[in-house]
Amino acid sequence: MQWSSSTSSSRRGPPTSISVHSYEYNIDQPVIYESKPLSEDVAIIEHDRGLKERMASLLSIETNISDERAPVLESIYWLGRHVPQCVLEHIRHEAKDPYSISDWQAPNNEQELRRSLAKAFSVKSLQSSKKSNRDDPQRRLPHKKAYKAALLFIDMSGFTKISQELDVESLSKAINSYFQAICNEVISHKGDILKFAGDAIFAEWRMQDHLDLEQCVNIAATCGAEIVAKCSDYPIYNEQLVGSNRNVTDAVATLNVHCGLGVGEMFGLHVGNEHRKEYLVLGDTIDQVAESCDLAELGELRASVEAQAYLNLDATKQPIETKDTSSIVIARAEDAFFHKVEKPAMMLGKSLSLGSLVTDNILSIVEKEDIEYLHRFQSLLCQYIHPVVLTDGHRKLLSSSNHEPRYKQPSTRDMMLGMEKEKFRSEAELRSVVTIFIMPKIDARLSHDEKRNNQTIELLNNIMNTVTATLDYYKGHLRQYIVDDKGVVLIGTFGLRGSTFPDMISERVLPTCKFIHESLANDLGIDSKLGATSGRAYCGVVGSVERHEYAVLGPSVNLAARLMGHKKNHSLLVDDEIRQKARQFNFIAFPPVKAKGYSNLVPVFQPLTAKEARWGREDPDFVGRKKELSKIEQKTIEVAEGKCESGMTFMYGDSGSGKTSLMVKAIARCRKKLMLRKRSSIVTRNISCDGDKLIPFSLFRSIFRDLLSEGSKGEESERGSLGTDSVQQKLSGSISSIDSQRVSIFERLQEICIQLNAPEGFVEIVGHHLLGSSKLRMKEVKKAPKLSEIISFMAQVFLLSSEHVDVIILALDDVQYMDNLSWKVIERIFEQGKNLSIICGSRPLDEIPLTVDEDFWTKLHGKHKKAGQFHEMNVEPLSKADVRLFASSLFKTDPTDIDDSFIEDIYANSRGIALFTSMILKNCIQNELYGTTNDNKIGWNTSLYDDVRFADTDEIFLQQIDKLDEMTRKVLQIACVIGTSFEVEEIVGISTRLMSIGDDEREQHIAEVIHALEQAVKCGIIEELIDNNINDHDDELGDETEEVGKVFYSFQHSSWKRLIQSIILDSFKHDINKYAAFAIEEMYPNQSMRNYRIKLKLFRHWREAEEKVPAALVALNVGKSFKILGLNEQGIEVYNDALDIWRKYECAEDESRVSGFAPKVLESFDEQTLKLVIQLLICKGQAHGSAGPSQKTNELNKLQFSYAKNAFEDALSILKRAPVASEIEQRSFIFPIYSGMSMVLKYGNVVAPSEQLSYEIQLADSFVLEAERNGDPVHYGRALAMKSETLHREEKFQEATEVHLELKKVYDPRKHSAIISELYASDRCAQDFSFHAICCVHLNRHEEAMSLINEIIDSLLPSMDLKNVHNSMCILYPIIWVLRSNKQYKRIQDLLFKYAFEPFDQYYGKDGFTPMKPTFKGLKVLLDIDLYLEGSIDKINDEYYNWAMDMKNLVLNDQVEASCANFGRGPMTTHAEICLKLSSLETNVQKRRILLRNASQLACRSMEVIEGKDGGDRLYSAFCEIKPIYDKLKDFVETDEYEMDLTKIRKLRPV
Repeated sequence: MQWSSSTSSSRRGPPTSISVHSYEYNIDQPVIYESKPLSEDVAIIEHDRGLKERMASLLSIETNISDERAPVLESIYWLGRHVPQCVLEHIRHEAKDPYSISDWQAPNNEQELRRSLAKAFSVKSLQSSKKSNRDDPQRRLPHKKAYKAALLFIDMSGFTKISQELDVESLSKAINSYFQAICNEVISHKGDILKFAGDAIFAEWRMQDHLDLEQCVNIAATCGAEIVAKCSDYPIYNEQLVGSNRNVTDAVATLNVHCGLGVGEMFGLHVGNEHRKEYLVLGDTIDQVAESCDLAELGELRASVEAQAYLNLDATKQPIETKDTSSIVIARAEDAFFHKVEKPAMMLGKSLSLGSLVTDNILSIVEKEDIEYLHRFQSLLCQYIHPVVLTDGHRKLLSSSNHEPRYKQPSTRDMMLGMEKEKFRSEAELRSVVTIFIMPKIDARLSHDEKRNNQTIELLNNIMNTVTATLDYYKGHLRQYIVDDKGVVLIGTFGLRGSTFPDMISERVLPTCKFIHESLANDLGIDSKLGATSGRAYCGVVGSVERHEYAVLGPSVNLAARLMGHKKNHSLLVDDEIRQKARQFNFIAFPPVKAKGYSNLVPVFQPLTAKEARWGREDPDFVGRKKELSKIEQKTIEVAEGKCESGMTFMYGDSGSGKTSLMVKAIARCRKKLMLRKRSSIVTRNISCDGDKLIPFSLFRSIFRDLLSEGSKGEESERGSLGTDSVQQKLSGSISSIDSQRVSIFERLQEICIQLNAPEGFVEIVGHHLLGSSKLRMKEVKKAPKLSEIISFMAQVFLLSSEHVDVIILALDDVQYMDNLSWKVIERIFEQGKNLSIICGSRPLDEIPLTVDEDFWTKLHGKHKKAGQFHEMNVEPLSKADVRLFASSLFKTDPTDIDDSFIEDIYANSRGIALFTSMILKNCIQNELYGTTNDNKIGWNTSLYDDVRFADTDEIFLQQIDKLDEMTRKVLQIACVIGTSFEVEEIVGISTRLMSIGDDEREQHIAEVIHALEQAVKCGIIEELIDNNINDHDDELGDETEEVGKVFYSFQHSSWKRLIQSIILDSFKHDINKYAAFAIEEMYPNQSMRNYRIKLKLFRHWREAEEKVPAALVALNVGKSFKILGLNEQGIEVYNDALDIWRKYECAEDESRVSGFAPKVLESFDEQTLKLVIQLLICKGQAHGSAGPSQKTNELNKLQFSYAKNAFEDALSILKRAPVASEIEQRSFIFPIYSGMSMVLKYGNVVAPSEQLSYEIQLADSFVLEAERNGDPVHYGRALAMKSETLHREEKFQEATEVHLELKKVYDPRKHSAIISELYASDRCAQDFSFHAICCVHLNRHEEAMSLINEIIDSLLPSMDLKNVHNSMCILYPIIWVLRSNKQYKRIQDLLFKYAFEPFDQYYGKDGFTPMKPTFKGLKVLLDIDLYLEGSIDKINDEYYNWAMDMKNLVLNDQVEASCANFGRGPMTTHAEICLKLSSLETNVQKRRILLRNASQLACRSMEVIEGKDGGDRLYSAFCEIKPIYDKLKDFVETDEYEMDLTKIRKLRPV
């Protein structure tokens, strides 16, 4: 049939091409995809000429006059077709309330989302929501209305096939032509279409004053009969076949329909919030129509028993009922079995088209209202409509403020253009969409219990708000909310316009699913099931021109519903498309399912999180690996017998390959062989875990305890298993023994420190931070030991503690997680030790790289491998023969007694992976899947054979977990989150909070926890161990002399932990982490009690709990602790981890990140958050700056300084972009940015030389401005000092002195120096006094300069902290050259020894470091020469000549030269002068030549740097020092004799 219409081209009116947002019907053109002709009903869909004239008049389209209501009416006219008539009536009344519209804002972050949901679902909020409150319109929801009606459910079929056959345009026409035909019938019978539920429709006929319930039922039945008559076997033809050439055999597909009719009391329910609302229908009538429709065949209409009572059935036609049901067939495609009634329009004596019916209803509601009412109506209407449909204009109306002019009225032309734009945006399309079906597991049926009904309704509303808030936060869309006979279902989508993002599955879809599932459980106490799929789907409007909704249809949508309802789904199931697109997720495979629209079985998966591996016990059923075991055993025996030096075996293997079992087995065999050969040994084991890379010397925590506890006994350290007896014993984790091992360990450590003459502070650092003793926490020491010293010391402790045994076996598993400092100690002990056998286990290095130094790794593969000290082996899968041996061991039978096909199947399912093989075989035994074959061999139990086709061995793990009781599962879930190992008291501390256990219930709860752990041990999931060494919280144990053995638990394999974690709700994980963090803080309330491991554990818990502020605070503290040992790289990683808590959020498509942060994140910052982020960036910059000087090469040095500069610049950028920054009055927290940047610019060479000085001036000016605004003299003085020093280097000496005078007004060294040094590392204000003295010299104010220098020496320097040697040197260094020009050599020498050389040796040691240390040697030598030439000393140390003749001692990198030259003289200038002076004293001609050559080369290089190499600015004071030396060398040196070319230096600028 072809659609036609009578239109007029001479008049402007509603276009004949009617836009319905996602498809277009041209009334004057035929629809290509349609079915059989519908004869006289064609006229029903025409828009009559009178209606067009009415619309043209109302909308003022023809004359374009200024009726401001026109565009709003136009919008309501179009949007009103997306909702049922009953919703329009509801809005009609609600819009009369001027307070019906309020602002709504989506949450900015997940924490805010959780907070808003918690607030919304609080008891107080739920109670208040029942009351009417005009000031809070959201509390009007949910709104319920009871009524009686007839309900018709129309279920269509065949869309899946045509969605695979047709292109999007054809599909859109086909779908909507069919919907049009059905909707025509409903509308022409004056029904109200309530919902388009996928490919089904709910329509009602509500009892009214002029329409009783009997009439409603009969009209609905008549409508249903017409639908099955006209729309059954509805062919969809090929587009090329038009007119008479078509026949049924040419159809692409056939659409069909079946219907159910019911009647009774119903409840209309409006749920949601001011952003998004949905209309639900509740009542038994839903069940009636669903049951009737399910029983109806295609082309049938069935009526419930309740509906039958109102129908005039025709007994003569009534077919014989073949189904055992109360519903009956009342119509088929060929006939109706009841007396139909006329259409309502005919009954009322009217002749209205469908367009008239719909449009007249909409316009009659609003056409006489004023503009304010229309705007309210429009805004309320938009809340019920899919976001894709809404235009930007509609959104603007919704987001207007109540206190401002709410509506900015567009012109009629603009509105019409907007509608065209809307049409374009909402065109129907086939696109890749993620569909999420959500089923909260509640009973939504209403009863006669009003209180229960209200609770149910309240719950339905809260479910709506939870889902929409989460979707809004992650930028998804709610497609629909429906309640039917199958339960409550919500449908969310990603991938529609406005919700497509990079890495959408990992960053948005899966987090959305997890958050919804957890929020429903935690906030509302509702379990839920979700199904998520990704695939191409039809996206667009479905329905008719007159009534339609936005929908998503396709096979992937149906599959999502199927996965949601999967019987094994306990939380979330996804399809293979989701799995393939998800990064950083692991998945467990479920059995595939058959789904509509898919030719093959569809794989099903559950998302998991991969976590740490754990150490396991020796496997009694271990098989195979003979070659590998023999190799390890042989090398260990050779080391023990002194036949070779220390050796290392490095094993690679995937998780589950059996490398840990191989390692443990090898150790057991080595021990036995050593005992037989009467060789002494110590065996110590360690497993590194994810996160250990940040813990300094993480490896040696357990190893040192083993070694120190051994003393000189030479006995192997053992860890045993313990039976569980009492509740209190298990909670405390202690067992009684004889001696206090806690005392012996640290007494032994102190003995070794004395024996090795260890520097001060080593016992505290090793004991507290590395071994975990809070008894030996850090004291204030005079100097911090260097890392190289600690590494050397730990290696010596290891070797000294193990020298009495023939061999020490060091077994290290998962070394891919080991920290770099541990590797450095391993390198030392491996190369220095003679009795060490190291066994390393690692994942493949291409998965996780090692942190081992490249030099050591190269030596291992080079000289050590050639010497037979280093061996590598890959742990391959088991062979079939090994699998047979394994099976025979488990079945306790001979290998030949097992059927070949049985072994083949086991091998095929396990792929030879040791862990999987073990689990499959043990599962067969446990579930009796095996039996006896005809030839009396062990084979499959044929009756259960199909059950052993494992899609994934994770199934077996899950089966074991599912068999555990609830308490055991919960305990294991808590244990998974705690960390690598766990104790009873940790579990109890967290579980009592999670489960709200009272004091009177605590004892019973502890017993239940212990019982749960015992059950897990029996099931082989965890193992129970005893650590006879000291624990982290030994302060809690008192001073008893009783030995403390700590009971702890460990998972048998990482797979157990991984799978248990995979079934934990994210919110539950957050809670566990949060309470674990609380427990740590309670256990260690004093910061000084926390060692590195505890601090990092606390940081991890806060981070995983997504508690940003406490995580950042702990990160700052951890970084400060790392700084003690100069662990800058570890500090940087912690700072980055903390910053990533905010940086993980994605930008909108049209936004760019600001220093790594999404703009919306910066906008969400409050004052505290901003300050923390700035502090983290400052500390990161400082750590990079401190790491710079420690680098081996200039390139690495410069790279670190470049990173530091980036961190400081990021902080400044964030301050500019974060709105809250402008509101902060106390801004002292930003000042370290400027001082840090100043340091980087001085020492880092990170800015082009030609731009550096201008960059520094700009930075100094900004610093002064901020500090002056702050008003604190400490910061203001520091800023002025920075500006003064910069002006000095710019040679603006007069301006620099003026700034210094301003500085003197605010700076008091007695009050401010210590504070400035603490905040900025050194006192730049005091240093500026020296720069001021130099400025006076350059300005020829020599007396003033000397007076100031004397004041500095007599008053200022004595008030400085002697420990801060760098600060003292920065004050002294500029003025000593003025004093030297006055020949005050002895005075200079005394000052240097008093304030620099002696304090440095005292507090830092000779191997310590300070940026000015490169000047020390030269100053000592030069002053001795000066004093000798003056006659104050008798001779010059001969060592000075040798030192000066070796250029390796004299040449420094350019950055060091420039940084020191900033303070008045480059150290190479001093070295050049030393060589020059010594050459004048040297009588040996050859040595004199060498000294002069060295002097000239140093002078040339120093001049290049100081004069401004590569276009940089000249360092004037330093230039004044090098110029005389340089000129003198030109006169002294004979170029041809010494092969020097001084002309290569650029032409000097005049002094």
